[in-house]
Amino acid sequence: SAKESAVSGHLTAAEAGVPTTIVVEPKDAFGNPMVGTKDYSSSFQYSATDLNGQAYAAKVSVEKEAGQTYKFTVTYPSAGSYYLALYVDEAIMEGFPTVINVAKPALREAITYGNKPVTRFEHSMESRPSNGDLYVFGGATHQGSYAGDTWKWKSTNADDDWKYRRTIKVTGKTTDYIVEFDLDTHGMIQDGKLKPDCSDVLFHSKEGSELQYFMAPSGVSGCGTTSTTIYVSLTSAQDEFYMYYGNHKKSSTPSTSMFEYFEDFEGDTLPETFTLETDTCATAGDISGFTTSSDVSVTGSKSLKVDAENTIGGSIKTVTSNLTKFRLKYYFFDTLCEGIHFLSPDFEACTALGGSKVESSAGSAIGVYSSSNPSKYAYSSPWKAGASSRKFGFNEFYLVDDDTNLKMYVDGQLTAETAATDLDKIFIRGTTAAGSSKGSVGYYDTIIATSYDPAVSVQMGGEDAVSYSPDAGWESVGLSSPPPKRQAHASVVYGDSMYIFGGERSAYFYSDLWKYDFAADAWSFIPVKNMSSSLGRYDHSAVVHEDCMYIYGGRSPDPQGDFWKYDFKLQTWNVMPTSEGMGPRFGHVAVVSGDKMYIYGGYLHDSEKLTTELWSFDFKSSKWTLVGPRRTNFGESYVMDPSDAISFPSVLPPERHSGVGVAFGSHIVVVGGAGGADMGTELGDAYVFDAEKKAWTALILPSDNEAGLQRYDSAGASFGTDKIALFGGHGKGEFHNNLYNYHVDL
Repeated sequence: SAKESAVSGHLTAAEAGVPTTIVVEPKDAFGNPMVGTKDYSSSFQYSATDLNGQAYAAKVSVEKEAGQTYKFTVTYPSAGSYYLALYVDEAIMEGFPTVINVAKPALREAITYGNKPVTRFEHSMESRPSNGDLYVFGGATHQGSYAGDTWKWKSTNADDDWKYRRTIKVTGKTTDYIVEFDLDTHGMIQDGKLKPDCSDVLFHSKEGSELQYFMAPSGVSGCGTTSTTIYVSLTSAQDEFYMYYGNHKKSSTPSTSMFEYFEDFEGDTLPETFTLETDTCATAGDISGFTTSSDVSVTGSKSLKVDAENTIGGSIKTVTSNLTKFRLKYYFFDTLCEGIHFLSPDFEACTALGGSKVESSAGSAIGVYSSSNPSKYAYSSPWKAGASSRKFGFNEFYLVDDDTNLKMYVDGQLTAETAATDLDKIFIRGTTAAGSSKGSVGYYDTIIATSYDPAVSVQMGGEDAVSYSPDAGWESVGLSSPPPKRQAHASVVYGDSMYIFGGERSAYFYSDLWKYDFAADAWSFIPVKNMSSSLGRYDHSAVVHEDCMYIYGGRSPDPQGDFWKYDFKLQTWNVMPTSEGMGPRFGHVAVVSGDKMYIYGGYLHDSEKLTTELWSFDFKSSKWTLVGPRRTNFGESYVMDPSDAISFPSVLPPERHSGVGVAFGSHIVVVGGAGGADMGTELGDAYVFDAEKKAWTALILPSDNEAGLQRYDSAGASFGTDKIALFGGHGKGEFHNNLYNYHVDL
């Protein structure tokens, strides 16, 4: 059956392109986890369909984790609502099928710390096919100068990064401090944004250094609840930090060393810091009643067993640093038997005063005191019944002292409030209740104590879609003999090298060709065997098909309508046929899909307007075709075949220039650019054209308010099978040097 917890097997949402996880655990007919060495990995099956029962190409994998726990990783390539069913030996698992609502993919900003390229526009960017690394060259900077530098973005596996980030702000803090806040991890897991064990949370300072954190391990504030408690250690200067999450492959390591006191009893014996407390009000205690045990636990595999049933029990304590304002949290396993079991931050055992007189034990404590009330948790002193009923199993106890009052909580419920005290010890007592012949067994685990400042408050910011990996980042490369500085050039990848052609600098129009060898990290000038004075240009397009590079249009400075082919092997240029219907243009995009080049948009010289035209050039037949939009299917050769035209009714992207275009098989993606009546309005959208269906589809609309797309003169490249990267550009009065990636919903 699906693993029994508040989180696993209850995934209800996901984001297209983002892997999500479901944890399952085989159990027997009585609900007990299966034990042994059998590997069930090959016994699992799955099915994914849309709500009409049609098969859906979700990517599903399963891997065995610790014990008999198995992790399913599910990636949905497109938005919609889908059924997911998991089976073991062809029998459907408990909790399935379930409906998963998959949201549209988000544009993600790639987060990096350290050096990065300066803001720029009219630059180029390419992706190295072998590893997905991105390379940026040249452009114009925000300072009005030309650039000739080369930068490499060291890529990582696109599914090996953190996908979400929140900014957390802290006020009222004046010293080093451990902040505490609650998080709805239950909802995050349901939405497919957090692993079921919550291990993929990661905290960083604004400067990028990893911060120590700890998550409450269980109970009402543990992973998978609506109010999961998280502690993060900050210096006095840190008042803002980041929380990353959503990485199905990585886990971060919580820290316990940051606390003033922490004990989870994972040793083989009682920690040496604990000593038996002498108490003249009771029979001398027995240290053998206090042992570490693997019977039950909330963290690790052990807890402190206090056995007052088979021994006389007693009291133990360990001295801590003195805290006048404190937070104390611990977990107690209640067997619901009679007896006395409590923990205190300040309890003093009774002492002899002489003769038959003693000073009564006193202090602030909460726990089981069945002679006071057998069904409620009691507190002292004197002992009174609190508001919380006893419950079998582990209960979470939380004491908060602000130097005015001490508030005691059990499983999130305020149980009692007493006068303030100081924390100077951890005092644990387990013994027989008055009138009983023997006591009972209780267990303690994960005791946490830290200072408290009521003036400190934490504000959780909204969620941002990001792509973050500590292994990714920018690096300056190509430092030896780079090309002259320039902007508005074009770049392509051929073999394991990037080539740039053309560009402009100070009204000079380049016609040179340069090669950057990815492996050698070296630039070299490429001499050609023939040249033409009309080759110099900028704002043109360049694509590669087989062993040739194809250049179309641009300006120098007048718009051009010529078409050229460069043969990499022969190192020669040749003029290619053009179509009278196209006319001179610049600022368009060009991509290759199969044996055709597609050219979209740009500024038309003849009409002095922007266009939304899509043209194709067949490399085999050397034939140009106006795919659309068309006014007619008669007259000119480039509109004679209706089967080549855009299928209507069809959405059409707005006219634009200076956008980004990439191809994924038969899908052509156009992103961003400028348009509108003034030809300078940032469009902030993305469209995909299916070359087989001859139809456009909107991926992102301006109403989606993706600020990362509201720019033009940026550069883009495809990487992987379905992702596009965007870098730089300008828009909304600003210049940019941030990098984005986007999962294209095909």
